[in-house]
Amino acid sequence: MSDHILFFVGTTLILMGTFWIGVAIYTWFDKKKLFARYKIQPNKYAPAKLVKKAARSILINQTFILLPLIFLTYPTFAYLGMNFSLSDWSPIWVIALQIVFFMLIEDFVFYWAHRTFHRPSLYKKIHKTHHEFVVPTAIAALYAHPLEFVIANSLPVMAGPFLLCLVGVPVHLGTLWIWLFVRVLETLDGHSGYNFKLWFPHKLIYGGGAQPHDEHHSKFNGNFGSFFHHWDKIHGSTLETKRRPVSPKAKASGL
Repeated sequence: MSDHILFFVGTTLILMGTFWIGVAIYTWFDKKKLFARYKIQPNKYAPAKLVKKAARSILINQTFILLPLIFLTYPTFAYLGMNFSLSDWSPIWVIALQIVFFMLIEDFVFYWAHRTFHRPSLYKKIHKTHHEFVVPTAIAALYAHPLEFVIANSLPVMAGPFLLCLVGVPVHLGTLWIWLFVRVLETLDGHSGYNFKLWFPHKLIYGGGAQPHDEHHSKFNGNFGSFFHHWDKIHGSTLETKRRPVSPKAKASGL
């Protein structure tokens, strides 16, 4: 198998496979009303009609935007010296440090791209699509206008690996795959509508989780970051997190 095919197939499976499997699991939670006590907006679920609309839109964006981007990204990483060997992996500590770096870079780029799309002129034409989900659910994570799908959803994720390769720091393909897996899990969690107490990476870092982004969808502004909250705090865009009461039915169920 050529490096190009390996890159394309593996990256596609991780990005699309992780996303749709995660969506299926969270959709099952919603349908069965499982873990109701962890619901951020008690007894509120995204309309089925909107979920179906989002699924169609995401499949179109993935087919006509994501797949070509993955295919065309390979030559850049190959030129910059990415390691495609399946046997010559980086040490675990290198992988961990690089992924933390990717998280920080992604969060910075995403914060400013996201905040820019909230400017009135861009919000009405582009970002309003994503905010059709007032009650977030996992599939909302990638529901976006095609331009936003590229600028805010795709480019920030690849920014960190690209920068390291650009300055001559070796990045292994496996490290990139682990990073993409983590990022998909994070955005699914952030849009899930559930505030699970020990879910990586938010709670383990400093207690954010899905709550801040849920507030963002409720108020249509503020809490622009993805992994972290320091840019929101520095630039005064942090929203107050309000504790919503757990429904009596959820308490009784014990879930």
